[in-house]
Amino acid sequence: MTHNELNINTVMYKLTKKELTIKEASKLINKSERHTKRIKKKYVME
Repeated sequence: MTHNELNINTVMYKLTKKELTIKEASKLINKSERHTKRIKKKYVME
């Protein structure tokens, strides 16, 4: 995994634990809120 993928995984973990909001998470991973929701959906399914 690249450094960026590890960062996204960490942010998604915090997002699913409700430690972050979608807005905060999207800023941390430099993606739009819509894209962050898509990533979260994929992350939860894994």
